[in-house]
This record gives sequence, C-alpha cells and structure tokens, in this order.
Amino acid sequence: MWLDRLLGSWRFTMNHSAMPEPVTGRQRYVGRFRGADAIDCAGEYSRDLGATWQHDFTMTCSRIE
Repeated sequence: MWLDRLLGSWRFTMNHSAMPEPVTGRQRYVGRFRGADAIDCAGEYSRDLGATWQHDFTMTCSRIE
C-alpha cells in the first residue's frame, strides 16, 4: 500500500444499535502520518452541532513489526 493513496481527510460515521435515542453532539478525528510507521491522531467533540469544538483525546498509532 502506498501512502499517496491515503493522503487527505478521512471521515467516518459511527452508529450503534444499543443507543436507542439519537446522539446529541458530534465528534471529529484528525490523523496525520508521521513517516510510514506512525499516525498521530486527535479527537474533538461538539455539543452544539459543530458550532464550537473541544479537545477530547490524543493518540498515536504505530506499526508493529
């Protein structure tokens, strides 16, 4: 797999059948490649449908050989 195929923004949506009521708020995640073996990620959430965003978490995903 070549990294140039992965460049840009990715968007995904999560739905879960165990949550009967609509989820109020939004989440967004940004990941940036750090070389070929790691991705630095950050998550944010909004309780006002995207008008303002608050930091939620940071994470680094690393390739395991």
